[in-house]
Amino acid sequence: MILFTNAEYLLFLALCVFLFYIVKHEHRSLLLAATGIIFYAYYAGWYFLLIFAEARAYFLAKYRNRYLFVSSIIISISILVYFKYNNLLLGRFHFPSYTVPLGISFFTFEFIHYLVDAYHGKIENPALKDHLAFIFFFPTMLAGPIKRYQEFVPQILNSVFHWDNISSGILRIIIGFFKKIALADTFAMFTENLLNHKFILSTEPIDLALRLLAFGFQIYFDFSAYSDVALGSARLFGIIIPENFNWPYLARNIADFWRRWHISLMSWFRDYLYKPLGGSREGIYITIFNVLIIMHISGLWHGAGLNFLLWGAYHGVFLAGYQIYKKIGLPTWPRLISTPITFLIVTLGWAFFSTRGTDGFILIKKILSIFF
Repeated sequence: MILFTNAEYLLFLALCVFLFYIVKHEHRSLLLAATGIIFYAYYAGWYFLLIFAEARAYFLAKYRNRYLFVSSIIISISILVYFKYNNLLLGRFHFPSYTVPLGISFFTFEFIHYLVDAYHGKIENPALKDHLAFIFFFPTMLAGPIKRYQEFVPQILNSVFHWDNISSGILRIIIGFFKKIALADTFAMFTENLLNHKFILSTEPIDLALRLLAFGFQIYFDFSAYSDVALGSARLFGIIIPENFNWPYLARNIADFWRRWHISLMSWFRDYLYKPLGGSREGIYITIFNVLIIMHISGLWHGAGLNFLLWGAYHGVFLAGYQIYKKIGLPTWPRLISTPITFLIVTLGWAFFSTRGTDGFILIKKILSIFF
């Protein structure tokens, strides 16, 4: 997030917006592609070549060949696994260690979306410049939201300068800055020690509970702050990208939470993994299996560590339980009861996200000892 709360980013953004509105409409895609390449090369160095390697999706998708389609997806996933999870693989395979390329999880999923939709005929006759603008659109390159080609590209050509877009974009960016600097960073001062195993063992349960509560607000304000900056930046270009958050802590149940949290990611999982696996069409057992698979993958997508896998599994278990609850036909609880319970479940789940290894179990056990 530090990249988006400094003067360099704002100056670069202002220059790009100015150029966007003075160039001819047919050159806008090239401008967005060029500025995105400059942006990513500046912050990520040679890793920007990875995105060029992934840009082969444009040429491969035109042929709609099954072998090329499958092999391209395998290559994209392999690149993601190698760079993001190399620390997990080091001990077993002795791979050389690299830093994780900025935004690799996000742009990999956008590439896969493009490949799948183009292969199935949902993207017809794409222009190379539009494809490059889609993958190099700098406001969303590093941390989303994960956008869709069909929704994004038409807005480039149809966008016209309007003060409503400028004022709305600036306001959204200001909100993002406030969330990050005034809220997320403040809560972060109380959460760093959760990464310390000895601190968890030696600290009183009530203190740990308050710190975990602070972490829940920290991660929400931090992540939603970036989304606000990205949404505001895109709006300055007259482009509307997907919302990522919709008051998730007011969710009525765990399924409702995941409809409100990281919306663009979960919609991607729904369309490109959950539904192809059968979704909820094949009965309760297959539904539960699919939910567990999705949430385990979601956990690892968020980070390369056992704690993230456990976090995904934790939510998978509760989502599976909710599916069973619905299948049995048990009554819906009143909002005054269901919302606080959902918030408690989600907050306890952050115990895995905020710690290392299996320390989340220790943290949850100590917090629950307050009541039991």
